[in-house]
Amino acid sequence: MKVNKLTMGAIALGLLIVAIGVNQAFSVYADGFGADEQTQGANVNPDDVEVKFGALSSPMIPSPFLNWGGVSEWRSGNDLRTATSTLCALQSPAATSTLRTATLRVDSLPYELAYVAINRGSTAFSSSTRLAIKDPWTTSELGYLVATSSAGTFGGLVDGVVLPNSWITFTFSTTTVVNANFQPTGKCSVSFLEI
Repeated sequence: MKVNKLTMGAIALGLLIVAIGVNQAFSVYADGFGADEQTQGANVNPDDVEVKFGALSSPMIPSPFLNWGGVSEWRSGNDLRTATSTLCALQSPAATSTLRTATLRVDSLPYELAYVAINRGSTAFSSSTRLAIKDPWTTSELGYLVATSSAGTFGGLVDGVVLPNSWITFTFSTTTVVNANFQPTGKCSVSFLEI
């Protein structure tokens, strides 16, 4: 009998504590928890307050990197530039990283190029280390040029290591004068691994 009274008393006390906690949580929320500074402390209906969560509402991720267990993968890409011999330039992370891939996709070219190259350099317009090259590249040859840190690729990287804030540039050479009429279409992209 005493055990049943003790059990019933403990349950009643637990329900009372839960009820008080819920009441306190609601009153804190109604007093402005989660509201912006203009509505804080005002008499606000909790249903009218927008609460922001950390989930994404689309597959478009605004961050240039994702981190899993202390390893960050950085990705970046752009459309090709026009009227310049540097089709694209993308910067590496601000930490030593490994180049996983550098990819150039050409959808259209206005005229034949002597070569197209993927390079690493210290500025957006330098090309001190060649990573991949295709020569020549005709207007009928549309497609991809890829540099990776895998074995067997064009030289230039030791184990794929890229110094902080380096640039991966996508350049070309041609016998035709590059002017405003040079309007290739396509994309360039890079992927880095930072441990």
